[in-house]
Amino acid sequence: GALKRFLQEYKYTPAPEFASLFFPEIIVVDDDLEVLKMMGTALRKKIGASASVMEFSNGFDALVRVGKSVPDVAVVDVVMAQMDGLKVCEAIRRSEGGEHVHLILVTGQHNPNFEAHARSLSAVYLTKPVNVLELTGLVNAALEIRTGALS
Repeated sequence: GALKRFLQEYKYTPAPEFASLFFPEIIVVDDDLEVLKMMGTALRKKIGASASVMEFSNGFDALVRVGKSVPDVAVVDVVMAQMDGLKVCEAIRRSEGGEHVHLILVTGQHNPNFEAHARSLSAVYLTKPVNVLELTGLVNAALEIRTGALS
């Protein structure tokens, strides 16, 4: 998080054994395991070895990870059992460094209340069924903004 940004400000080039620590982190959260795997696989194929993609089948596990390392991008399904995606995104925003996370919500909802809530979180959203090209395009754009802001 903050240390990574600090070192990047000084154009620090990590030794090979530390390089993976400086790759952008993407978390994908969806309780539909088929959709979760599809999104994770698509992101890995498109982004390759230049980012770390982690998959979580529930919001609680994702938030534990966020507590250890704040991701650069979070792709979060809105409708999930246990904890819905909006609550996950609210918790990410409240976490230390969470204001810098690019949030991408995945939803089947098309109503003004949802859109207003997404805007209040500074999140963009994709509608279901997920278009892989749209997903990878949004994540790539978010990563370019992140790395541009850090370089």
